[in-house]
Amino acid sequence: MFGPIFNLRMVGLCPCLESEENRAARKALDELNAICKVVDWHVRKKSGPRGFVQSLFRQKSNDDAPTPSQMEIVDGTKDEINNGSPFPELQIKPLASFEGESKKKKNSADIRLDIPLHHIHRIEDEAESTIVIITKDVHSMDENEATKEAARISLPSQDKRDSISLDLKVIVEWNKNRQPEIEEEFAADGLRQKAKKATHFARREIEMSKSKKSREKRKEMYLQGGGMKFTAMAMANREI
Repeated sequence: MFGPIFNLRMVGLCPCLESEENRAARKALDELNAICKVVDWHVRKKSGPRGFVQSLFRQKSNDDAPTPSQMEIVDGTKDEINNGSPFPELQIKPLASFEGESKKKKNSADIRLDIPLHHIHRIEDEAESTIVIITKDVHSMDENEATKEAARISLPSQDKRDSISLDLKVIVEWNKNRQPEIEEEFAADGLRQKAKKATHFARREIEMSKSKKSREKRKEMYLQGGGMKFTAMAMANREI
């Protein structure tokens, strides 16, 4: 099955069949894939107490330098997205020439990062030539923290940064219009449902406990106020 990126390029071969929106997306796609053959990927290393302490006592080394990488938009497939049908995704991977050297380093980035376009929330411009890709945090259990920084990329110049930032926004918007609703299953969905169910039962138990205490308090006040005496008198009068 052909993916949307493949179809976008094929339709572009016949201008009479290409819409204005598709033409703009195709040009943005071609420019992005051409410029981003070599970019600097600022890989975020895992943080922790040990890493923080080490950073205080060591100077900046080659391990802190960005990773020469390639960034491109391609058709991807995942069983949990669109029932396995192709979808557009942004791929970032170390260059082949650098990958061999990076494997020798303990904290090197020798993996590929795949970002489905429909996960991209916004693109931020930073410094002179850097873009930050913010995505939806689909695995977050906290609804107030629904986004995260997925990647930080530096381009050769500010002009190219501006071009790539705009290209990404155009393609992301094109993808939203192409398929507004994406069918996707998240591993965290099961956890969310369990958490919601546990919260529901916990609240229910608290409400039942409060209701029981309220009933006991009313009963105690009733007895202290001679309630049993008046009840007995009322029953006696009814029998007369």
